[in-house]
Amino acid sequence: MNLRIGEEYEIMLQNLRRFIKKEIIPLEEKYFMEDEIPWEVRLEVRRKAREAGFYGIHMPEEVGGGGMGILGFVLLVEEINRHETYHFGADIYGGAGGPTPILLACNKQQREKYLLPLMNVEKATCFALTEPGAGSDAANIQTRAQKDGNDYIITGTKHFITGSPHADFAMVFAVTDPEKRARGGITCFLVDMDSPGITVNVQNSIIRDGLAGEIHFDEVRVPQENILGEEGAGFKLAMEWISHGRLSIGATAAGVTERMLRKSIEYAKQRVTFGKPIAQRQAIQWMLADMSTELECLRWMVYWTAWRVDRGERCRAETSMVKLFGSELVWRAVDTAIQIHGGMGLMREVGLERMLRKMRALRIVEGTSEIHRRTIAREIFEKEWRWAS
Repeated sequence: MNLRIGEEYEIMLQNLRRFIKKEIIPLEEKYFMEDEIPWEVRLEVRRKAREAGFYGIHMPEEVGGGGMGILGFVLLVEEINRHETYHFGADIYGGAGGPTPILLACNKQQREKYLLPLMNVEKATCFALTEPGAGSDAANIQTRAQKDGNDYIITGTKHFITGSPHADFAMVFAVTDPEKRARGGITCFLVDMDSPGITVNVQNSIIRDGLAGEIHFDEVRVPQENILGEEGAGFKLAMEWISHGRLSIGATAAGVTERMLRKSIEYAKQRVTFGKPIAQRQAIQWMLADMSTELECLRWMVYWTAWRVDRGERCRAETSMVKLFGSELVWRAVDTAIQIHGGMGLMREVGLERMLRKMRALRIVEGTSEIHRRTIAREIFEKEWRWAS
């Protein structure tokens, strides 16, 4: 592995810093005390990011993306989160409702109708997999899609679907063969959200951003040509997309952890107790030393795994490790930053309590910590068996 960041990436990061300073930071300051941001404001950020070349940067050039590999993408995500981005960071590259590599399975007609308008910020989407009885156990989804002539009739409920309140179309995973289920019986459909029989209820979590919702499908008719990829291949598509999402979470965690480290150091130099800055107290120094050490571990886990994924290597255990370690580290980092700030860390105007709420969610989304430990254990035992043979 070449440990030098290429010139292409360096130029991209320099341009990104300028974009964040000019376009994002003023908006962050304007909406600092808000939780839910008007969707039109988010769309305007996405349009500006599209003009600057960042929106959809992880998508191939053939569909209007930047053609950036996974390593370049995680560098971008990390850089975004190093800055004081509380609301608009993910909008720079797409985030909830934006372009996703799973849509590269679109055929020509689907690209024209769904993917290209999505790339141009003319449409928004959502990834509708999770259900009330199927979160970590995604293979147990109950939403059904029954064939009816050249159409399918979809019935069921999806919840905790990020981006659904503002989506123009959804990637809906439904059971088409109850016998096969995850082994060829789950299909992904591109479903227009204005179709008869669809209702969306906003679900507000501790993040309170208004981006999540519950979607009800009451005998929604979807044409056969709206199948994404092949019938029965939906679960495989979902798992491939989720693996990339785990690296994004690791990069987010690295960026936010560095931000927490920097804010904590600055505050520790200024805050005086008993005649000395708390930066001179061993208890504080050790907190910062641990945070800094773990940050370096995470950063290189993210880079190394992304580099290997770009080379086409199978990294199922490694992406789970990145997501597990990153989501738990960033939670500790924010908690430590609050502890160092003391009472000030609890005040809304400092921003740490908001990060505590946002980063707490990372231990649940894209697979809980417990599920990732299960995945890692299975993978290492499988390797052990291969070695033994």
